[in-house]
Amino acid sequence: MQVSRAVLAAIAAGTMWFSGCAHERPSSAPMGAAPARTDAAPASGRALVEQAFAVACAMPGGPHARPRARTQEDAALAALELGLEARAVEMAREILDWRRAEVYARAAQRAAREGRRDEALALAERAHAAMPPDTNWTRERVAVEAAIAFELAGAPAKSAELLPLVVESDRGRVRAAAIPALPAEALPAEADAFDRAIATKDLDMVRSAIVGWTALLRRWSADDALRARAVQALDGAIAGLPVDLRIDGNLALARTLRELGRADDAKSRLDAAIALFASAELLPEDVAPIGATVAEGRVAAGDVAGATAELRILRARFDSLRAEIMTTRLARSLRALGVAWAAAGDATMARESFRDALDAGLVNPNGRPRAEDLVATCLAMATSGTTPDPFTAQKIEEVRTQLGEPW
Repeated sequence: MQVSRAVLAAIAAGTMWFSGCAHERPSSAPMGAAPARTDAAPASGRALVEQAFAVACAMPGGPHARPRARTQEDAALAALELGLEARAVEMAREILDWRRAEVYARAAQRAAREGRRDEALALAERAHAAMPPDTNWTRERVAVEAAIAFELAGAPAKSAELLPLVVESDRGRVRAAAIPALPAEALPAEADAFDRAIATKDLDMVRSAIVGWTALLRRWSADDALRARAVQALDGAIAGLPVDLRIDGNLALARTLRELGRADDAKSRLDAAIALFASAELLPEDVAPIGATVAEGRVAAGDVAGATAELRILRARFDSLRAEIMTTRLARSLRALGVAWAAAGDATMARESFRDALDAGLVNPNGRPRAEDLVATCLAMATSGTTPDPFTAQKIEEVRTQLGEPW
């Protein structure tokens, strides 16, 4: 079967493959519009994000409204990750629930981190204006992201206005965003607050405190004693997490230490993550996804040979465990392997894993889970920098044409 010209044209030129959801665009633009920016990203990445967004938009509403909005948000956040901020904001306008505001807040955070304060403030205001009216977990979730955006943009008073809406377990994340701008004399009090949060042993409080201590580690990186205190606090907090989060925590700490020029310290945390994974008793569906993140950690540390050897073992383990994995989880494992292969620089193996993920997504007879898997696989390819070859592009087209009733 020949490859669709439309597919190849989209991949080559980065144009929209589908029409999107323009028929559901709100009648008025959200408040606080930020100045327009010119986005730039690899053509194949942009095309894949557009394909994913169009598939998300094609999902019907009603009982599928939530997964539709979730996949739309996933596409918008992937666009943001690729630097397509203007497009991400456009996508957000198509989302009909609270996730629209969350995308605005995340875009504001990115703009703030890149030093575009006016844009960040405008986007944060837009997120604030689009917050759900009812007080529930969705309003709280948007409030924390908007509060972080205001902190990063240098508007602590605006952040403070939202703080009453932020649950206690998330306030550490907001405080972490304030750490870079706080005077040195204010930092010990922040450290004490993060320690108290860890002492509660509440999972969400601890995870939030880890974000805060990581910000302090970066702030104190040049001071041996203070840096040691931060690392000790992080090690202690990570040690109390479930095994999957301990692995993630050690990988994240290794990455931070490596960025701070502490190669030996970073290696010890990577080694800890590798050892934890080797000894962990994981569900069959979690082996490949967690193992793939460890392999990515190896790649980041320069051990590409070790990572690729581990990825081959992981694929063999996945194949042996496949019958024990829920059909709706099969593609997740294969996507994770594809992302890790891409990080290791092996585009051929990455594409093979992603094609297998596309096939695995067809196991379910219903359209909604098929669409969710297709969206996730296209986005994983886009954000991992994997360009579809003609065979992979054809596979995407085949999966797309098989979507539909029953959803």
